Amino acid sequence: MLLDSDDVLAPDAVNTLLATALAEQADVVAGVCVRRELPAGTDTPWQRDLFPAVGAPPRRYDGIGERPEFLRDTLCVNKLYLRDFLEKHSVRFAEGPVHYEDFVFTARLYAARPRLVAVGETVYLWHVRREAGRQSISLRRDEIRNWQDRVDAHAEAVRILSDAPEPGLADAARTKFVDHDLRMYVRELRQKPAGYRAAWWRTARAHVSGFGPAALAAAGPAGRWLAALLLARPEAVEGAELARACELAATPARLAPPYLTDDDGQPVLAEGVPLTGLADLPSSRLPLAVDGSVRLGPVCAVRLRVHDPYGLVSAARPVNAQLELRTRLGPRSPCGAASNSPRTPTAAGRPAPAWTPSSCATSAR
Repeated sequence: MLLDSDDVLAPDAVNTLLATALAEQADVVAGVCVRRELPAGTDTPWQRDLFPAVGAPPRRYDGIGERPEFLRDTLCVNKLYLRDFLEKHSVRFAEGPVHYEDFVFTARLYAARPRLVAVGETVYLWHVRREAGRQSISLRRDEIRNWQDRVDAHAEAVRILSDAPEPGLADAARTKFVDHDLRMYVRELRQKPAGYRAAWWRTARAHVSGFGPAALAAAGPAGRWLAALLLARPEAVEGAELARACELAATPARLAPPYLTDDDGQPVLAEGVPLTGLADLPSSRLPLAVDGSVRLGPVCAVRLRVHDPYGLVSAARPVNAQLELRTRLGPRSPCGAASNSPRTPTAAGRPAPAWTPSSCATSAR
Protein backbone atom coordinates (compact mmCIF):
# COMPACT_ATOMS: atom_id res chain seq x y z
CA MET A 1 0.00 0.00 0.00
CA LEU A 2 0.97 3.62 -0.47
CA LEU A 3 0.33 6.54 1.87
CA ASP A 4 1.18 10.20 1.37
CA SER A 5 2.75 11.84 4.39
CA ASP A 6 -0.05 14.40 4.89
CA ASP A 7 -3.00 12.00 4.47
CA VAL A 8 -4.44 9.20 6.62
CA LEU A 9 -5.89 5.77 6.09
CA ALA A 10 -9.49 5.30 7.18
CA PRO A 11 -10.14 3.00 10.15
CA ASP A 12 -10.02 -0.70 9.11
CA ALA A 13 -8.80 0.24 5.62
CA VAL A 14 -6.02 -2.35 5.63
CA ASN A 15 -8.23 -5.11 7.03
CA THR A 16 -10.98 -4.37 4.51
CA LEU A 17 -8.68 -4.36 1.50
CA LEU A 18 -6.65 -7.37 2.61
CA ALA A 19 -9.68 -9.50 3.41
CA THR A 20 -11.14 -8.70 -0.01
CA ALA A 21 -7.86 -9.38 -1.79
CA LEU A 22 -7.56 -12.82 -0.22
CA ALA A 23 -11.20 -13.76 -0.75
CA GLU A 24 -11.20 -12.62 -4.37
CA GLN A 25 -7.65 -13.64 -5.30
CA ALA A 26 -7.27 -10.11 -6.64
CA ASP A 27 -4.22 -8.40 -8.09
CA VAL A 28 -5.53 -5.03 -6.96
CA VAL A 29 -8.28 -3.98 -4.55
CA ALA A 30 -9.52 -0.39 -4.73
CA GLY A 31 -11.63 1.44 -2.15
CA VAL A 32 -13.24 4.84 -1.90
CA CYS A 33 -11.06 7.90 -1.36
CA VAL A 34 -12.56 10.95 0.35
CA ARG A 35 -11.22 14.47 -0.19
CA ARG A 36 -11.30 16.21 3.20
CA GLU A 37 -11.15 20.02 3.09
CA LEU A 38 -9.16 21.30 6.04
CA PRO A 39 -9.67 22.92 8.48
CA ALA A 40 -13.45 22.72 7.86
CA GLY A 41 -13.50 18.93 7.57
CA THR A 42 -15.92 18.83 4.63
CA ASP A 43 -15.74 15.43 2.90
CA THR A 44 -16.27 14.76 -0.82
CA PRO A 45 -15.93 11.21 -2.19
CA TRP A 46 -13.63 10.88 -5.20
CA GLN A 47 -15.19 9.24 -8.29
CA ARG A 48 -17.80 7.61 -6.07
CA ASP A 49 -19.82 6.16 -8.97
CA LEU A 50 -16.97 3.77 -9.80
CA PHE A 51 -17.49 1.91 -6.53
CA PRO A 52 -20.39 -0.12 -5.10
CA ALA A 53 -22.49 1.11 -2.19
CA VAL A 54 -21.21 0.45 1.31
CA GLY A 55 -22.02 -3.15 2.21
CA ALA A 56 -22.87 -4.11 -1.38
CA PRO A 57 -20.98 -6.95 -3.10
CA PRO A 58 -17.64 -5.89 -4.60
CA ARG A 59 -17.31 -5.20 -8.30
CA ARG A 60 -14.89 -7.48 -10.13
CA TYR A 61 -13.00 -6.72 -13.32
CA ASP A 62 -10.60 -8.98 -15.21
CA GLY A 63 -8.99 -5.95 -16.76
CA ILE A 64 -10.88 -2.67 -16.95
CA GLY A 65 -11.68 -3.00 -20.64
CA GLU A 66 -15.24 -3.89 -19.67
CA ARG A 67 -15.44 -0.61 -17.72
CA PRO A 68 -12.89 1.85 -19.10
CA GLU A 69 -14.43 4.60 -16.95
CA PHE A 70 -12.19 3.24 -14.19
CA LEU A 71 -9.39 5.19 -15.86
CA ARG A 72 -10.88 8.22 -14.07
CA ASP A 73 -9.49 6.79 -10.83
CA THR A 74 -5.91 7.93 -11.30
CA LEU A 75 -5.08 7.69 -7.58
CA CYS A 76 -2.48 5.19 -6.46
CA VAL A 77 -3.11 5.56 -2.71
CA ASN A 78 -6.61 4.06 -2.37
CA LYS A 79 -5.49 0.59 -3.41
CA LEU A 80 -3.83 -2.56 -2.13
CA TYR A 81 -1.50 -4.25 -4.64
CA LEU A 82 -0.21 -7.78 -5.03
CA ARG A 83 3.50 -7.13 -5.06
CA ASP A 84 4.22 -10.07 -7.38
CA PHE A 85 1.88 -8.52 -9.96
CA LEU A 86 3.70 -5.19 -9.85
CA GLU A 87 7.07 -6.95 -10.14
CA LYS A 88 5.96 -9.15 -13.04
CA HIS A 89 4.70 -6.20 -15.08
CA SER A 90 7.36 -3.67 -14.01
CA VAL A 91 4.77 -1.28 -12.61
CA ARG A 92 6.90 1.46 -11.09
CA PHE A 93 6.82 5.15 -10.40
CA ALA A 94 8.77 7.38 -12.74
CA GLU A 95 12.06 8.48 -11.20
CA GLY A 96 13.34 12.02 -10.91
CA PRO A 97 11.43 15.31 -10.58
CA VAL A 98 8.22 14.03 -12.21
CA HIS A 99 4.84 15.52 -11.29
CA TYR A 100 1.46 13.81 -11.58
CA GLU A 101 3.27 10.51 -11.27
CA ASP A 102 -0.02 8.86 -10.23
CA PHE A 103 -1.21 9.23 -13.83
CA VAL A 104 1.68 7.21 -15.20
CA PHE A 105 1.72 4.64 -12.39
CA THR A 106 -1.99 3.84 -12.74
CA ALA A 107 -1.71 3.74 -16.55
CA ARG A 108 1.00 1.08 -16.23
CA LEU A 109 -1.18 -0.76 -13.73
CA TYR A 110 -4.32 -0.74 -15.89
CA ALA A 111 -2.35 -1.58 -19.03
CA ALA A 112 -1.16 -4.79 -17.33
CA ARG A 113 -4.79 -5.99 -17.14
CA PRO A 114 -5.04 -6.78 -13.42
CA ARG A 115 -7.84 -8.64 -11.74
CA LEU A 116 -9.24 -5.56 -10.01
CA VAL A 117 -11.87 -5.61 -7.29
CA ALA A 118 -13.62 -2.43 -6.11
CA VAL A 119 -15.23 -2.14 -2.66
CA GLY A 120 -17.62 0.50 -1.40
CA GLU A 121 -15.93 1.27 1.91
CA THR A 122 -13.88 4.44 2.44
CA VAL A 123 -10.22 3.49 2.78
CA TYR A 124 -8.31 6.76 2.30
CA LEU A 125 -8.64 10.37 3.51
CA TRP A 126 -7.00 12.83 1.13
CA HIS A 127 -6.32 16.04 3.03
CA VAL A 128 -6.74 19.24 1.03
CA ARG A 129 -5.35 22.43 2.56
CA ARG A 130 -6.16 25.28 0.19
CA GLU A 131 -4.74 27.90 2.56
CA ALA A 132 -1.37 26.18 2.95
CA GLY A 133 1.73 28.29 2.32
CA ARG A 134 2.87 25.84 -0.34
CA GLN A 135 0.08 24.03 -2.13
CA SER A 136 0.22 20.38 -3.15
CA ILE A 137 1.01 19.79 -6.82
CA SER A 138 -2.61 19.25 -7.87
CA LEU A 139 -3.64 22.60 -6.34
CA ARG A 140 -0.88 24.74 -7.91
CA ARG A 141 -3.07 25.67 -10.82
CA ASP A 142 -1.87 29.28 -10.80
CA GLU A 143 1.40 28.05 -12.32
CA ILE A 144 1.47 27.34 -16.06
CA ARG A 145 4.11 24.70 -15.34
CA ASN A 146 1.45 22.77 -13.44
CA TRP A 147 -0.66 22.51 -16.59
CA GLN A 148 2.31 21.49 -18.72
CA ASP A 149 3.23 18.79 -16.20
CA ARG A 150 -0.33 17.49 -16.24
CA VAL A 151 -0.42 17.38 -20.03
CA ASP A 152 2.98 15.63 -20.18
CA ALA A 153 1.85 13.01 -17.66
CA HIS A 154 -1.37 12.43 -19.56
CA ALA A 155 0.49 12.07 -22.86
CA GLU A 156 2.75 9.43 -21.29
CA ALA A 157 -0.28 7.61 -19.83
CA VAL A 158 -1.92 7.55 -23.28
CA ARG A 159 1.29 6.19 -24.82
CA ILE A 160 1.36 3.38 -22.26
CA LEU A 161 -2.32 2.54 -22.70
CA SER A 162 -1.95 2.51 -26.49
CA ASP A 163 0.21 -0.62 -26.09
CA ALA A 164 -2.22 -2.31 -23.66
CA PRO A 165 -3.78 -5.64 -24.67
CA GLU A 166 -7.28 -4.22 -24.15
CA PRO A 167 -8.26 -1.95 -27.06
CA GLY A 168 -9.89 1.38 -26.44
CA LEU A 169 -8.14 2.31 -23.19
CA ALA A 170 -6.06 5.06 -24.79
CA ASP A 171 -9.15 6.70 -26.27
CA ALA A 172 -10.94 6.33 -22.92
CA ALA A 173 -8.05 8.20 -21.29
CA ARG A 174 -8.35 10.96 -23.88
CA THR A 175 -12.09 11.20 -23.24
CA LYS A 176 -11.43 11.45 -19.50
CA PHE A 177 -9.03 14.34 -20.16
CA VAL A 178 -11.72 16.26 -22.08
CA ASP A 179 -14.43 15.62 -19.50
CA HIS A 180 -12.33 16.19 -16.37
CA ASP A 181 -8.93 17.86 -16.79
CA LEU A 182 -9.92 20.29 -19.54
CA ARG A 183 -13.08 21.45 -17.78
CA MET A 184 -11.35 21.79 -14.40
CA TYR A 185 -8.81 24.26 -15.78
CA VAL A 186 -11.12 26.11 -18.20
CA ARG A 187 -13.52 27.12 -15.41
CA GLU A 188 -10.69 29.00 -13.69
CA LEU A 189 -9.34 30.82 -16.76
CA ARG A 190 -11.17 34.09 -16.07
CA GLN A 191 -9.18 34.49 -12.84
CA LYS A 192 -5.83 34.05 -14.60
CA PRO A 193 -3.70 36.80 -16.22
CA ALA A 194 -3.68 37.13 -20.00
CA GLY A 195 -0.18 35.67 -20.33
CA TYR A 196 -1.20 32.54 -18.46
CA ARG A 197 -4.35 32.14 -20.59
CA ALA A 198 -2.39 32.45 -23.81
CA ALA A 199 0.20 29.85 -22.77
CA TRP A 200 -2.45 27.53 -21.34
CA TRP A 201 -4.50 27.70 -24.55
CA ARG A 202 -1.52 26.87 -26.79
CA THR A 203 -0.55 23.86 -24.69
CA ALA A 204 -4.12 22.56 -24.39
CA ARG A 205 -4.84 23.02 -28.10
CA ALA A 206 -1.68 21.23 -29.17
CA HIS A 207 -2.52 18.29 -26.89
CA VAL A 208 -6.22 17.93 -27.77
CA SER A 209 -5.54 18.30 -31.49
CA GLY A 210 -3.93 14.86 -31.31
CA PHE A 211 -7.16 13.24 -30.08
CA GLY A 212 -9.14 11.29 -32.65
CA PRO A 213 -12.85 11.79 -33.41
CA ALA A 214 -13.86 8.74 -31.34
CA ALA A 215 -12.31 10.08 -28.14
CA LEU A 216 -13.98 13.48 -28.57
CA ALA A 217 -17.36 12.03 -29.53
CA ALA A 218 -17.41 9.87 -26.38
CA ALA A 219 -17.04 12.91 -24.10
CA GLY A 220 -20.00 14.53 -22.38
CA PRO A 221 -21.74 17.45 -24.09
CA ALA A 222 -19.89 20.22 -22.22
CA GLY A 223 -16.52 18.58 -22.80
CA ARG A 224 -17.25 18.11 -26.51
CA TRP A 225 -18.31 21.72 -26.97
CA LEU A 226 -15.30 23.10 -25.09
CA ALA A 227 -12.93 20.91 -27.11
CA ALA A 228 -14.58 22.15 -30.30
CA LEU A 229 -14.07 25.76 -29.20
CA LEU A 230 -10.45 25.04 -28.31
CA LEU A 231 -9.75 23.51 -31.71
CA ALA A 232 -11.62 26.28 -33.56
CA ARG A 233 -9.63 29.14 -32.03
CA PRO A 234 -5.85 29.29 -32.60
CA GLU A 235 -5.52 31.93 -29.88
CA ALA A 236 -7.02 32.08 -26.42
CA VAL A 237 -10.60 33.33 -26.33
CA GLU A 238 -11.41 36.49 -24.42
CA GLY A 239 -14.45 38.52 -23.40
CA ALA A 240 -17.86 36.95 -23.94
CA GLU A 241 -16.45 33.75 -25.46
CA LEU A 242 -14.22 33.20 -22.44
CA ALA A 243 -17.11 33.87 -20.05
CA ARG A 244 -19.33 31.35 -21.83
CA ALA A 245 -16.56 28.75 -21.86
CA CYS A 246 -15.99 29.15 -18.11
CA GLU A 247 -19.72 28.81 -17.41
CA LEU A 248 -19.91 25.68 -19.55
CA ALA A 249 -16.90 24.19 -17.75
CA ALA A 250 -18.58 24.53 -14.35
CA THR A 251 -20.06 21.57 -12.48
CA PRO A 252 -22.83 21.27 -13.40
CA ALA A 253 -22.37 22.90 -16.80
CA ARG A 254 -24.25 26.15 -17.38
CA LEU A 255 -25.20 27.65 -20.73
CA ALA A 256 -26.00 31.29 -20.05
CA PRO A 257 -27.70 33.77 -22.38
CA PRO A 258 -27.50 35.21 -24.94
CA TYR A 259 -28.34 32.05 -26.86
CA LEU A 260 -26.53 32.32 -30.17
CA THR A 261 -27.48 30.76 -33.51
CA ASP A 262 -25.84 30.43 -36.90
CA ASP A 263 -27.29 31.67 -40.18
CA ASP A 264 -29.52 28.60 -40.32
CA GLY A 265 -30.89 29.18 -36.84
CA GLN A 266 -28.95 26.30 -35.26
CA PRO A 267 -27.57 26.70 -31.72
CA VAL A 268 -23.89 27.63 -31.45
CA LEU A 269 -21.54 28.20 -28.53
CA ALA A 270 -19.65 30.77 -30.59
CA GLU A 271 -19.24 31.53 -34.27
CA GLY A 272 -18.26 28.32 -36.02
CA VAL A 273 -18.74 26.15 -32.91
CA PRO A 274 -22.09 24.32 -33.07
CA LEU A 275 -23.78 22.98 -29.94
CA THR A 276 -24.10 19.57 -31.53
CA GLY A 277 -26.61 17.30 -29.81
CA LEU A 278 -28.02 19.95 -27.46
CA ALA A 279 -31.60 19.46 -28.63
CA ASP A 280 -31.30 15.69 -28.14
CA LEU A 281 -30.36 15.87 -24.45
CA PRO A 282 -32.92 14.73 -21.87
CA SER A 283 -34.20 17.58 -19.76
CA SER A 284 -32.22 16.34 -16.73
CA ARG A 285 -28.96 16.91 -18.62
CA LEU A 286 -29.66 20.36 -20.04
CA PRO A 287 -26.89 22.84 -19.10
CA LEU A 288 -29.26 25.24 -17.36
CA ALA A 289 -28.16 28.63 -16.09
CA VAL A 290 -29.84 29.85 -12.92
CA ASP A 291 -29.35 33.27 -11.38
CA GLY A 292 -31.04 35.03 -8.53
CA SER A 293 -30.76 37.01 -5.35
CA VAL A 294 -30.62 36.31 -1.62
CA ARG A 295 -32.04 38.49 1.15
CA LEU A 296 -30.57 37.69 4.56
CA GLY A 297 -32.36 38.23 7.85
CA PRO A 298 -34.45 36.33 10.39
CA VAL A 299 -36.00 34.81 7.28
CA CYS A 300 -33.63 34.09 4.38
CA ALA A 301 -35.37 34.76 1.07
CA VAL A 302 -34.02 33.33 -2.18
CA ARG A 303 -35.38 34.35 -5.57
CA LEU A 304 -34.23 32.38 -8.60
CA ARG A 305 -34.58 32.67 -12.35
CA VAL A 306 -34.11 29.69 -14.65
CA HIS A 307 -33.06 30.65 -18.16
CA ASP A 308 -34.60 28.83 -21.12
CA PRO A 309 -31.90 27.87 -23.67
CA TYR A 310 -33.43 27.74 -27.14
CA GLY A 311 -36.88 27.00 -25.68
CA LEU A 312 -35.80 23.55 -24.45
CA VAL A 313 -37.03 24.13 -20.90
CA SER A 314 -40.42 25.22 -22.21
CA ALA A 315 -40.56 22.12 -24.41
CA ALA A 316 -40.01 19.93 -21.33
CA ARG A 317 -43.10 21.53 -19.73
CA PRO A 318 -41.92 21.53 -16.10
CA VAL A 319 -44.55 21.76 -13.40
CA ASN A 320 -42.56 22.64 -10.27
CA ALA A 321 -39.13 23.41 -8.90
CA GLN A 322 -37.13 22.27 -5.89
CA LEU A 323 -34.32 24.13 -4.16
CA GLU A 324 -31.60 22.48 -2.07
CA LEU A 325 -29.15 24.70 -0.19
CA ARG A 326 -25.65 23.38 0.51
CA THR A 327 -22.43 24.77 1.94
CA ARG A 328 -19.02 23.74 0.69
CA LEU A 329 -17.26 24.54 3.96
CA GLY A 330 -18.16 23.37 7.43
CA PRO A 331 -21.26 21.51 8.61
CA ARG A 332 -24.69 21.92 7.10
CA SER A 333 -26.26 25.22 8.12
CA PRO A 334 -29.81 25.36 9.52
CA CYS A 335 -30.88 27.11 6.32
CA GLY A 336 -29.25 24.39 4.23
CA ALA A 337 -31.06 21.72 6.19
CA ALA A 338 -34.45 23.30 5.64
CA SER A 339 -36.90 21.63 3.31
CA ASN A 340 -39.02 24.23 1.58
CA SER A 341 -40.97 23.97 -1.63
CA PRO A 342 -40.76 27.12 -3.72
CA ARG A 343 -43.77 28.46 -5.46
CA THR A 344 -44.37 26.98 -8.87
CA PRO A 345 -42.86 29.19 -11.60
CA THR A 346 -45.53 31.07 -13.47
CA ALA A 347 -46.00 31.42 -17.18
CA ALA A 348 -44.68 34.69 -18.54
CA GLY A 349 -45.66 35.96 -21.91
CA ARG A 350 -46.90 32.74 -23.50
CA PRO A 351 -50.33 31.19 -23.46
CA ALA A 352 -50.91 28.06 -21.37
CA PRO A 353 -49.81 25.30 -21.35
CA ALA A 354 -46.41 26.62 -22.46
CA TRP A 355 -43.90 27.49 -19.76
CA THR A 356 -41.30 30.22 -19.91
CA PRO A 357 -38.68 31.17 -17.32
CA SER A 358 -39.98 33.51 -14.70
CA SER A 359 -38.98 33.44 -11.06
CA CYS A 360 -39.67 31.37 -8.01
CA ALA A 361 -39.05 32.15 -4.39
CA THR A 362 -38.58 30.25 -1.17
CA SER A 363 -37.71 31.16 2.38
CA ALA A 364 -36.26 29.43 5.42
CA ARG A 365 -35.75 30.40 9.01
